[in-house]
Parts: sequence; C-alpha cells; structure tokens
Amino acid sequence: MSQVKRICAGLLAIMMLMSFLTVSAFAATPAGMEVTTDGESIDKLKAGDTVTVKFTLPVMDKLAGAQIELGFDKSSFEFQEKTQYDEDLETDVKVINTGLHKWNPTITDKGNANTTGTVAFNALGTTNRKITTEGFNLLTIEFKVLDGASGSAQFSVNLFNLGYIDSGHNAQPITDVTAPSSKTVTIPKAPITSVTIAGLDAPVKGAAPDTGVTVTPAGLTADVKWFDGESPVTGNFAASTVYQAKITVKPDTGYQFANSITFTVNGGAADSTTKQADGNYVLTKTFPETGEKSLTKLEITGNTIGTKHHGDTIDKSELTVTATYDNVSTDTNFKDYTIVYNGGADTALKKGDNSITVEVGSVKSAALAVTGVKGQVYENTDFTISPPTDLFYSGSTSGSTVGITNYHHLTVNSVLLEGETTTPVFANAYGQFEVTDSAGTVIAPANLTDAGTYTIKFWWVTDASATHEARDKADAIEFTGEIKPAPLTITANAHTITYGDAPAGNGVTISGFVGSDGESVLGGSLGYDYSYTKYGNVGEYSITPTGYTSTNYDITYNPGKLTVGKKEVSLTWSNITGRVWGDGKTVTAAATGPVNSDVVDVTVTGGGETAVGSYTATATDLTGTKAGNYKLPATVTQNYTIGKATAPTGIKADFEVLFSDTAAKTVAVNDFTGLPNNIEGAAFKGTAAGLVDSNTIIDSFANESFKLKSGLAATNKDDTASWKVTIKSDNYDDIIATVNVKVIDKTIDNTTMTVMQGGIIYGGSVSPTVANQPAGTGTVTYTYEGRDGTGYSSSATAPTNVGKYTVKAKCESSTTIYTAEANFAIQPKSIRGMTVTLDKTSLEYNGSARTVNVTVKDGTTTLIKDTHYTVTGVTSSTNVGNYTVTVTGKGNYTDSVDRTWEITQGTPTYTVPTGLTAKYGQTLADVNIAATTGWSWMNTGTAVGTPATKNFPAKFTPADAINYKTVENINVSVTVGKADGRNIENVELTQKYTDTSEHTYAPDWSGLPSGQNWSYNSGYSVSTGSVATLTKQDVAVADGGLTYAISGGKTGDKITITLKASCDNYEDYTITLEINLTAKDNQAALTLTGGTTVVYGQTLQLGTSGGSTNGAVTYTVTPGTGNATVDNATGKLTPTQAGDVTVTAKMAGNTAYNDVTSASKTITINKATVTVAAKNQSIYVGGTVPSLTSPVKDTHYTVTGLVGSDALVGTLAMKYQNAGVDATPTAATTGTYDIVISGVSEPNTTNYNPIVLTKGTLTISNPSYYGGGGGSSTPSYSITVDKTENGTITVSPKSASKGDTVTITVKPDKGYELEMLKALDKDGDALKLTEKNGKYTFKMPSGKVTVKGSFVEEAPVQIFKDVPVDAYYYEAVKWAAEKGITGGVGNGLFAPNQPCTRAQIVTFLWRAAGSPAPKHMSSFTDVSADAFYAKAVAWAVENGITGGTGDGKFSPDATCTRAQSVTFLYRAAGSPKVSGSAEFGDVATNAYYADAVAWAAKNGITGGIGGGLFGSGNDCTRAQIVTFLYRNYQSK
Repeated sequence: MSQVKRICAGLLAIMMLMSFLTVSAFAATPAGMEVTTDGESIDKLKAGDTVTVKFTLPVMDKLAGAQIELGFDKSSFEFQEKTQYDEDLETDVKVINTGLHKWNPTITDKGNANTTGTVAFNALGTTNRKITTEGFNLLTIEFKVLDGASGSAQFSVNLFNLGYIDSGHNAQPITDVTAPSSKTVTIPKAPITSVTIAGLDAPVKGAAPDTGVTVTPAGLTADVKWFDGESPVTGNFAASTVYQAKITVKPDTGYQFANSITFTVNGGAADSTTKQADGNYVLTKTFPETGEKSLTKLEITGNTIGTKHHGDTIDKSELTVTATYDNVSTDTNFKDYTIVYNGGADTALKKGDNSITVEVGSVKSAALAVTGVKGQVYENTDFTISPPTDLFYSGSTSGSTVGITNYHHLTVNSVLLEGETTTPVFANAYGQFEVTDSAGTVIAPANLTDAGTYTIKFWWVTDASATHEARDKADAIEFTGEIKPAPLTITANAHTITYGDAPAGNGVTISGFVGSDGESVLGGSLGYDYSYTKYGNVGEYSITPTGYTSTNYDITYNPGKLTVGKKEVSLTWSNITGRVWGDGKTVTAAATGPVNSDVVDVTVTGGGETAVGSYTATATDLTGTKAGNYKLPATVTQNYTIGKATAPTGIKADFEVLFSDTAAKTVAVNDFTGLPNNIEGAAFKGTAAGLVDSNTIIDSFANESFKLKSGLAATNKDDTASWKVTIKSDNYDDIIATVNVKVIDKTIDNTTMTVMQGGIIYGGSVSPTVANQPAGTGTVTYTYEGRDGTGYSSSATAPTNVGKYTVKAKCESSTTIYTAEANFAIQPKSIRGMTVTLDKTSLEYNGSARTVNVTVKDGTTTLIKDTHYTVTGVTSSTNVGNYTVTVTGKGNYTDSVDRTWEITQGTPTYTVPTGLTAKYGQTLADVNIAATTGWSWMNTGTAVGTPATKNFPAKFTPADAINYKTVENINVSVTVGKADGRNIENVELTQKYTDTSEHTYAPDWSGLPSGQNWSYNSGYSVSTGSVATLTKQDVAVADGGLTYAISGGKTGDKITITLKASCDNYEDYTITLEINLTAKDNQAALTLTGGTTVVYGQTLQLGTSGGSTNGAVTYTVTPGTGNATVDNATGKLTPTQAGDVTVTAKMAGNTAYNDVTSASKTITINKATVTVAAKNQSIYVGGTVPSLTSPVKDTHYTVTGLVGSDALVGTLAMKYQNAGVDATPTAATTGTYDIVISGVSEPNTTNYNPIVLTKGTLTISNPSYYGGGGGSSTPSYSITVDKTENGTITVSPKSASKGDTVTITVKPDKGYELEMLKALDKDGDALKLTEKNGKYTFKMPSGKVTVKGSFVEEAPVQIFKDVPVDAYYYEAVKWAAEKGITGGVGNGLFAPNQPCTRAQIVTFLWRAAGSPAPKHMSSFTDVSADAFYAKAVAWAVENGITGGTGDGKFSPDATCTRAQSVTFLYRAAGSPKVSGSAEFGDVATNAYYADAVAWAAKNGITGGIGGGLFGSGNDCTRAQIVTFLYRNYQSK
C-alpha cells in the first residue's frame, strides 16, 4: 500500500476512534465559532439575511486532517452551498512536510429529516500544516434566513476529530482542541410595514359610536375612542356635529413596527399619524358633520289657554313649548314661533281649549266689524294671512279661488266669536281679492304656481244684497311676498376611471322635483367640474355637476366621488434566455404601458442568481416619482435557467517520466493546466481513450493513472504518448482534456534549487535569482505565467503589468533536470508623486459651464485617462465656487490626489442711472439711486454741494451677487438745484393814514442759512379798494433794511411789502410786511422778555419792554410738543407738559394808539428728574442693624423732583448689598454695606426723565478712636477694593488718615481696558480722582473708602472702512497702518482685494525695514525721482531684492504674483538657507521662487491657497502682502 493510502487510512482510523471519545475529558483549548450577518444585527435577523458561520482553530504545530459537523435549525435557515475552506493554508500555515497532495475536502448537507440540519466537513491530507495565527479561519459556511422564520435558533459544532502525521508517517489524533460552544441567534417576527383599519362606521345622528374595527395584519390591537373637539363622546352622536375618531394601534407581544409604516383607515389615509413614546401609534380620522335636526313635532301647552276668550292675547311666557327633533330628542325651550289661528271653527281657539297648534313664521292680520247673514255682528273677526316667506313652488295649480294652501297657498281664515255656531259666508261678492305679480299684472290666485314676488290685497265691498259693512279698497289688507323656488338637489353619481384617463361624469341623481315635474323642466345643459386633472395622482376626487338652470327651483349641486385607480403595467423581461454560468447578467423587468412620459422602474428579486440551475424572478415593486399611479399585473414571476458555461479548450496535463520508471503514476484533475480558476466540482468522467503512442511506451493508461512499459532505454528519450480524458464540473460543459507523457533520460529534481523574486512596483524590472544551483548545470532559463486570475500565458518574457505571477527556473546536468518556482506580484504604482495638473486653476464666471482638463505625467510619459487613471469630482461647473477634482490611479496605477480650481466672480453689465436730482445742502443719502435696482452710493454722507450737474462715485451690486462682482466707483451724474427757500416771518404793522414820513424796518434775517452771499430786494402790493401809494421803497444792500413811505391813503387801506433775500444756493427767503393804515398811531415795538427754558414743575417769569401806552398785557401760549399757562396779571409761565411752546405778548392800545404784539418766542420745557436717595445709616459695633422691611420716607430715604400731586409708580423696596450681592449686615464687626432702592419708577415719561435711584451706606464702626502711649494720634481708615474680572486694581497704602494721598494702580488683562473706576466714601459719594501716567490718586476722607472698577474687552478699531474687524488680515493691516507701512488708498479705504503692484510691495518692504535712506537713487527709466516709491526701489536694488524687469525698467505699476511677493520678502530677509522643498503641487523644485516659498511655508508666513497649491501665478493682493509682512516681522 502506498504511503499516501497508508496515511489516509490512518487518519480515517483516527476519525473513527475519536468519534467514540469524549473530547471534553482533556484539558484542551476550544476551537472558535463566529456567527455574523449582512443584516442589521445577529439578534435582529429577518428573512433573506445571509448568516455566515466561521470555524476557527487555535495555534497548532501539526494539522493534517479534520472532520467537523455543523448543526443548524432547518426551519429557520437554508444551507447555501457557498462554503469556503482554506485549501493550501497559504496565509497562516507554514508547511512543515512537503508533498504533492492537497486536502481534497468533502462537504455534505446530510439533510436530516428532523428540524436539525447538519453540514459535514471532511478533509484529509498527507502533509502536516503548522497554524501560527490564533483564530485561524479554517471553514466558512453561509446560510440564508427563511421566510417566516422567527424565534431563537442555534448553531452547534461537533468536532469529531483532528489529526496529524507523525515522523513515521502514521496518523495520530489531536486531543488538546475541543469543539466551540453553541451559538444562539434571534429572529424577530417580521416588522409590520403596513396597517389597515376597516369597518369604522361614520357617525350618524342618534346612533351609538362604533368602537369595533378590523385591524390587519395579525399581531395588532386597535382601540377606538370618539371626540367632539377635545371632549370625549359619552352618549349617542348628536346632529350637526363634526366627530373625530382616535385609534390607538398596539403591537401584540412578539410583534414590532417597522421604521416606516403605511396606515389606511376605511380605505384612505388617516388625518394624522403620531408615534407615542411607548412605540404605539395614534391615528385620527375626522368624519363629515352629522345631519341637521328635523323638527318632527311641536306642541304648546299652558294652564291658562282654556280661560282665554276670543280676542284675548296669549303671552308666550304663559306657554310651554316642546319641540321634537327626528322623533327622538326634545327641546323644551323652543322660542322660534308665532301664534297663528288656522283653519275654521274646528281649529279655532274656543273656551275650554288647553292646547293649540302653531306654525313657525310671521303673520299679518286685521280685525273687521262684520254683520252676519242673520244679523249677528262679527266685530272682532280675525283674519290671518299666512306669511309669503313660507311659500314654495309646488309644481301644480290649485283650483281654489283663494289661492295656494298648506304652505304652498295663501289662506284666509275666519274665526267665530265666542258662542257663535254659524260661520259667516265670505265670497267674492263680499270679500274681494286682488293678486298682482312683480310686473303689476293682475292674475288669478289659481295661477300662483311659479316662483316669484306677488302683492295680495283683501277688502270688503258693498253690493245690493250685502248685509256686511262695506270697506273700501283703500282700506285693504295688503302684503307683498314671494313664492320661493323649491329646493332641488342634483348629486353626481360616483365614477371610477384609471390613471391616464381623462375625467368623466357618470350621470346624476336628482331629488326635490314637485308634482309631475321632471328633468325636462330644467334649462341649460348638464356638465361637470372635476377636482382631478388628467395625469394627476391616483386617489379620490370630486365630480361636481353644473349647467342646469331654473326659476322655480333653487338648485344645490352635490359632488360625487371620482375614484382614480392605478393603471396596470405589463412586464417585459430581459436576460431570461441563453443564460450560462458566469455570464454576469441579471434578470430585469421593464414596465410597459406608462403614460405621459412617466418613468417607472420595476424592482425584481431573485434575478441575480449565478449558479447553474432553474430559478424564478419576481417583480415585487414599482419605483419612480409616478410609480404610485401604477400597479403590477397579476403575473409577476418569470422562470429562467442558467446553463453550464462553454467548456474551455487546450486543457492538458504534461508528464515527464524517466525511461526506467515503470511505477504507476497518478493523474489528478489538479494536474491539468488551463482549467478555469472558478471551476466547481471538477472530476473525471467516463473512460480515458484515444491513445496516441509514438513508440509504444505506454503499458496501461486510465483517467487517474498510467504506467510506462518495462524495458525502455535512454534511447527512448523524447518518445511521447497522449490520450483524451473527460472532466465533468458543476459549472462548465464537459471538458475534453489531453494527457501528454514524454520519456526523459534525466531525473527531475524540484527540491535542490530554489528561485527567488521579490515583489516590485509597476515600472520596475523582474530579475529572478536562484540559490543552490548544482555545479555543471549551465544556464538557468526562466519562464513566467499568471496566477490567481492574472491572465498571462507561459512565456520566457518577464511580465510588466500589475498582477500575480509565478516564475519557473530550470537548469540541467548530464543526469538531472533541476526546477524551482516562486510566486511574486507586481504592485500598482502610486500617482501621488507624479505630476498631476489642471490646465486651468482659475476661471471667471460667464454664465456658461467652465471646464478644466487633467494631465497626469509619470516622468515624461503622459498617462491615458480611463486606462491609467479615472477622474471624479467637479471638472465642469457654471457658478462661482471652489471645486475639487480627484484623480485616482487605475490598472497599473493606484492612490488618489486632489486638485482644486475655482470660478471667480464675473464682471456684470449695467446701465448707469440718469435723471437723478438733488438740492443744495443734501447728501447722497437724499438722492434715491436705489430706485434703479442694484445701485447705491459709495458714500451716502457725501454732500452734493452747490447747484450744478456733477458726477459722484456709485457702485452696482448685481442681482446675482454670488456669481458677479460688485462694481465700484462708477461715475453717476446728479443735477443739483437750489435748496428750498421759505417765508421767514409775517409782520403786521399799523400806521396812521396821514403819516407820510419815512419809516424804517430792520428785518431779522437770522433765519437765513449761513455761509451764503445774500442780496436783498423787495416788492409790494396794495389791497383792493386801497388809494394809498408807496412813495418810497429802499432796501439796504448790506443788511436788507427797508426804508419806506406811504401817502394818499385812508383808514382801512393795506399795503403788503415782500422783502426778499437771494443767493446762488437757495431759493428766495422772504419776510412779508402787512402795513395797515388806521386813524391811530402805532405804539413803539414791544419785546417779550424772560428766559427761554424752564423745567417742568418750576415757573418762568415773563415780561415786556417797549410799547407806548402801558396798557394791559396779555400773553398767548401756542402749544407745540409741550404746553403751559401764563398768568396775565403776573406774567408767570407754569408748564403743564414738557416740550416746546410759543409765547407772544400783546399790549393794549388806547384812543391814540393801536394794539402792539411782540415777536413770538419759543420756550423749551425740560423734563423734571425725580431722585430717590437712600439715607446713610450708621451704628456702632454691637448695635442693631436698621430694618429696611417697611421703609419710611425721610427716615430711610428722600424724594426730590416730584411736581404737585404726581406720585411714584410702583412699591418702593430697600435692601442691603455687599459688592452688588444681597447681604444681611452683621453688627459684630466693622464694615460698610450698600443700601439700595428698587421697585419704583418716575410718574410718567412725558414730563419726567428716568428716575434716579441713589445708594446709601450703612457704616458699622467702633464707638471711638483711642490712641496709645499717653498721647493722641491721627485715626487711620481702611481702603478696600472690590473684586474685579479681566484685570487687577490695587491701592497703596491699604489704610490712610484723612488728607493722605492714596494711589490706585490699574492693570487690565491683555485685550481688555478700564471701563469704570470709582472711589466711594463711607456715605457712598464718589471722591475726586486725579489721573497721571496711568495711575489715579485721591485724598483720603475721614472714613472708610471702597474702590470699585470694571474692565471690558478692547473694542477693535476699524482702521479702514473696507477692512472688517473679523477679516483674517485685520491684525496685519492694523499693524501695517500703525507702523506707517501703509496709509490705504484714500477715502478711508485700504482695498484689501486689489492686486498689489511692484511699487507698492517694495514700498511696504522698505517701510517695514524702517525706511532706510538709499545710498544712490535707482537708474530705472520708469521710476521718477519724485515718485512715492523712488527711495524704496533704490533700497530694494541696493539690497538685492530686485533688479528690475529688463530694458532698464522696474515696471512699478505691474501686478505682482504671489511667487514674486514671497521672493521679494525672502530676499529682504537675506535669502536664508532652506532645507527641503515646499510641499505644493504647483511649485516646481527648479522654480526661481522654490526656496522662497519653502522658506515662507516653514516660517508660517504662508500655508498656500488650499488643495496642496501655493497659487504661484495668482495675483498677490494688498491684504496678502501685508499679512506676509506681519507674520514675518511679528515673529522676530
């Protein structure tokens, strides 16, 4: 028996033996078992989840065979036959003994009949393996969770045996490894994804609430409660009420809701769905209002009815009214009725009656005095005419001569007098009716059929046989009313259509026709309105009829229900025929039949099978934005079959056998080359045949073995034989392979020599070497072939592409062929060190898509996109922004790099506003440029100046401010005109008509705007009928003073003179004089004297000077924002409201003089201030602290500033505080406490300023001060400092005597400044502080001093208007401004985003260096000696910072790039030595600025612009260069 068979037999014997042993009897190490899932978790499995069971082994020195059985629950899991095991143990096992045989395991699903399934794993080998890794994964098995599985399920392992091969090649058991513990998993019941509530009855008035519903699926409980608003329903449903049902849905034990649930109530969606904290759901469903109440019975009873006589009044309060609705509910408080006596004698109110019948409505009645046929007098006969408002179209004509009866008719009724038995006869001969329609046409009462408005009269007439007292027509009873259209209801019939159909009607149901009327009496034509439009979503909609007309019917249209159902699609299946194993196809289905270009996709399960076999694919769902409008067809499955793949050709097994070796040779499937790596279950089939023997060298041959003939010699070298075998597999058609045998004359040695080839990176060379090459074997030849899926046929040429390979080495001696082989791999090359560039890194927005292209170079080789690399991210965009492109290696390349690019704002187009105007004195804020969208002024505070047409700088902000720049300093024209003038004053003057002398008037031009060149003139007019003449009218050039004379006038004449002041910038200012001619003389001018301000609550003394009569003076107050009164007797002004008032005074005239009025005066009444001050308190140590619980005015506090009866608002409260915190003073030690007031405010805000609440101080001191040493000494008082934050305050000394100088030192923390500092004496009064050199001093008073202070953050100062305090460059610009490096660009601007010129940068550098004087001026032709940058350029040249731009030029206005800027800065720093290079993708190592950028990066001056870029070619802005300078110089 061969060694292989002996070993295998030994292992089998071990397995049989160990199957009877109790493994747990050994002190052993257990094997491992790991159970995982691709689902949510191993404790929350669901149908379709894959469960993976891994069997692992501990570290083991020897392993040659294993027999394992895995038990599982067949009711929960299905064995997937996708079992993996370690065949060669390449990764974690070191081969100890070499051999040609592999494990060749067998895996069997025993398929037990009971609920426990078993998967058996048997593996036998002839070679020991050494397991060096703990938890080595020997076996992996997959299961699928079955539909309907739930509960707990268990996986268990029975480890029958493990074995190894001893040194004598005998099989031995391994006893120190035991089976792992069982694993239990949990499969919850499938989560509930949809809930249907059915059978919930809608509320009906009078019915009991329905609480019994059907809920599906199983495992749920529903609880129904009804609500009227927020109130639970306790009885039957009422009428005219909207009810809501609240349904609580709870899962039963073992059931759970899914994360997403669909609820349906009575076939539709719930109004709301709320998940409760306990996981239950509450649904609400609101139903339409229940039906209205119907009055089915009305009874009136009353104890006094029987005592009434005809003509008596029945008061409603005497009656009890009971209304019955729907024959169920009653209402005893019914009030909507009037009493109407109906019918004849049978229903009249008679003596003894105790009930009557009433109608609801209003009546008209009249009492007539009538003589009956027998002479009886009916003096109080009542006639009641039923109200027309209760009449409705009846559809038929009555034969009555009186009219329509019973609500549809007008009825005249008579009532007998008490005791009468004969009813009077009323006919047209005695009582006359006249009925007219709305057109005034008299019609017969019998024709009152159509709806309309009618006038009805009734009166008594006299004829020859009449015995009744006549009444003229003029006394007729008359009323006008209408016969209303009868109600008619037209309801659309329900209709159902399919999605995609146009909405359509299904006829109507009509109710309410009266008489014999039918649909033919209606006008118009029937139509429909729909709430659904074609291609709207499925659901329930309304159909509303319309179109019919009628004068006799009031038509109400009720909508019907239009149900739009889902449209069924048909399925078109793909990839169902011609399927073979490995074709990579998946069965899919397409929906056929969607309309309106709807995109509907089909979800298919079961279509992704890959193994050979027959399967069923199922369409399970439709997806897409409109998928909810479609449904799957009845048949949703499709069967398909996957056949075996086409068998490969050229499969062979080559054997070289020494001519003298006649032993039988084994042929195994694994000996054949060219077999697919993914072949499954390969095995021989049939009988080997077709032997081709070149020299009859084969003794025997079969599928599994062959043997050479004996007697062959070395001369048989190279003789061959071949035959065919058939290899059968699970996934390929039968493979016809060839066995080739070649006779050799040398022995093959595959153990002596070894070949080595390490892993390399793509682009490197393959250079194998050999070890232990025997002497005399000559040149070693190498062949290469791919492995593990790498396609590379055996070749003497070394591979270059990425992949896994085997190199085979061969050399020969005279007797032996030596071979060796080794595996190696070519790894992909990283693109991270390659040149990856974008053709553009910055593009300007233009409204179209901007695109960048990627170039990747490996050295000088340009790589090919999608072959060597892929590009993801954003390579094309339209809008402004920063974008990232990711380049990822492919094929022979690996890793990813990012490159960034940007789209910057574009320049917008705009139209400059025109037609703008302003007036002198205005600013641009008054010029409404914003009326043109997007426009604003650069500086709204700019004055427009003198009248002229001028240009002012404006800016245009585009509507798309993200993608377009804001354009500034655009000249916009403004036409500036004169400012408005005004009439300064109207002055009334009087003059005696006989006075022809010259008079002067000195106008008060103080109201003229200052700073103008004023000129003066005048004009005049004479009142109508006046005969006066203005003989002189001279205006002084200097001051506009007027000299005038009047003659020829009479009493009552009036002359108006207008004085005008004119200038270039204002329209005219005027003073109007009205001179009235009288018979009296004018008094001298009257002047109002007194102050112009007064405080509310005080008085102001007014008076007058001038005048001629000493007559009575009266004062007139004109309220403005304030008000006041003036006592005419004393001239005292008393304010009544704070604000401004205007006061004038008038002195009375006499027989010789006219009255005279003073010029008006504005007086400001200021608000009063109320001060409530806490009074200081003091006690000695050990005394009693004054209580502040009930503060008393003038004892605990004082109040000043209140006026009259005004009172404080609120309740005053007082308390003690220490350092701002409420405190309870202790009299045990000396100290001070603040006394604070709260709770009150000023009486009002109209006349008072905010109230002032002043603290007091409680001082606790020793009774007296005593000195020592037999003499007296000066007392010393303590100085305390309240605690502060963000800074410190100290005093020196800490105690002092009265008159001593105390120094306060203030030290804010960094970033903070002093906000407040006070030194308070013992009474809380502030002491005077003197500041010098940052320190403060005060003189010590006689008593304790408390120092209080606080600090606040330093407010950042906005150095320039366009440098926000939170900008990254704020500190740099501030530093540069403080150092005199820059003063901005003017108008308070710095222009941070403006590109920096070469002149500006060298000037910044020069100033940062201290503005040193250059030895010589530069010789650049474009740098004038008086240029602001001339010295800076000369200094920069002397220090090697710049040499100009060539041709004797410096190019001062050229824009500087970021590369040039850091180079200037680097050279200014002395060009220090730099180690290494900058790690920026756009800084080449040989660039002139490479060292400068590296130096700047290493010193924290720049970190680039992001994305691994420095932005070498980008413009360097003014903000960036001062930031570079700041970071450089601040670090020194």
